[in-house]
Amino acid sequence: MKKPFKIGILQIIAKVSYYLGLTHLFRFCFSRKNKIIILMYHRIFDINNCDLDFDVGVVTPKEFERQMEYISKNYNPISFDELMECIEKKKNPPENSVIITIDDGYKDCYVNAYPILQRYKVPATLFLATDYINSNELYWWDKVAYAINNTNLSSFSVPELGAYPLGNPCKKLKVKREICKKLRRMSEESKNKIVDELAHTLKVDFEETKEKDLFLTWEEIKKMSENGMDFGAHTCSHAILTKVPYEQAKNEIIKSKSIIESKINKKVNFFSYPSGTISDFDDKIKEYLKNSGFTAAVSTIYGINRLNSETDLYSLKRIDVSSDTNIYLFKLKLTGMLDYVYGIHKKLKKRR
Repeated sequence: MKKPFKIGILQIIAKVSYYLGLTHLFRFCFSRKNKIIILMYHRIFDINNCDLDFDVGVVTPKEFERQMEYISKNYNPISFDELMECIEKKKNPPENSVIITIDDGYKDCYVNAYPILQRYKVPATLFLATDYINSNELYWWDKVAYAINNTNLSSFSVPELGAYPLGNPCKKLKVKREICKKLRRMSEESKNKIVDELAHTLKVDFEETKEKDLFLTWEEIKKMSENGMDFGAHTCSHAILTKVPYEQAKNEIIKSKSIIESKINKKVNFFSYPSGTISDFDDKIKEYLKNSGFTAAVSTIYGINRLNSETDLYSLKRIDVSSDTNIYLFKLKLTGMLDYVYGIHKKLKKRR
């Protein structure tokens, strides 16, 4: 499948940097004891064997193993608890510290990611949207992907979304990404209504997906918890917290925390914002997290965290890892060089 132009360019730059020795140089130059890298994963599986996901946030088990092996040899994988201990004692975490996070609670976390993490002794935090655990329901983006991948129509139109032609897999991927981008900006109520309308328009039934066994069970979660994996809250329904009434947002936060704690018999201290962009949480939400016993929260805002007295522990940045992140780009992202380049680009853009 053809890659987006920007991704293709980044991958070329990353490969050239690696073979010229620049990646190693950047890693040395940008390494600091007062920085923490948080990697963000969603799914670890072979996308060619699935008709649900739309290719965002997916890493194959083979690539995931290469990445974990590289981290175990070249970085210091730590847990959130270790990070918070360093902050409380006012000392820097180990140089080149990395935290692994996996969002949403898909079963491939247990089947594919967990054995690899165990093999390389890499700790990880899995953020769970509790409504989907032990469930055969689908996230709204999986419904979009399944509907478009399985329709017999060559084109379709939904008033709130627009008209789209469907053809080869590349066109379908583009359509899925465009639709999901539009839906993320809507309220939860409107989004769910339109997803149902989309399925009806495309003449697709989700009934057969109920046998897919997509999500973790509490038994699997408990086993992982007993063997070194950590768990955090990701709301109950994966509602974007600024797109629902505040009282509902509070309930999503505290209920998900309570459910996970009762199932694994451990305190839940960390939270991941659904969607997690700058507009998906606010100061009111952050204050509620703090008052509810959470000690930190992660966003999807790209970047490496620099730890100092002004660090906002309730909007920690993460570096996304997906099918577009080959091993060369993965290594380059970890150095922090891209974070620096994006920062310069952002400043130049503001000046214009």
